[in-house]
Amino acid sequence: MNSIKCVNCGLSNFSSDLECRRCHKLLYRPTDRIASNKPPRRNALISLLIFAALAGGGYYIYLGLAQSVNQVSSTDLKRVAAQPANQPDAGLSRAEADRQKSQRVGNFVGISPGLNAHTNRTQQTQQTIEQLTNSNAR
Repeated sequence: MNSIKCVNCGLSNFSSDLECRRCHKLLYRPTDRIASNKPPRRNALISLLIFAALAGGGYYIYLGLAQSVNQVSSTDLKRVAAQPANQPDAGLSRAEADRQKSQRVGNFVGISPGLNAHTNRTQQTQQTIEQLTNSNAR
């Protein structure tokens, strides 16, 4: 908490007090109060120039980003147009094309003879284990 000391009696008063609580003398000189009531001087022209510079910089950045997005879009359109029409994934997004490729690979893996033989052996082993467990439980 801020305080101010009375020059007359030495009592510490609140900084918001205008006169001492003990001796009732003024804590501030009248010239100090007048000087502190003046609003700070501002230079409107400098503020306006700073605002204009910031607004111009923001607009410049916005235009640069918009131009960059347009270039990426046009490049993407050119890439799609340049792909052969007989390709099954022409014109698809990257994620959709990857999903379709993974489905095709999954289909080939599912019909592979080695995988089918492995699945059959695993099922036979499971059945054998179940039969042994059931016979031991009795």
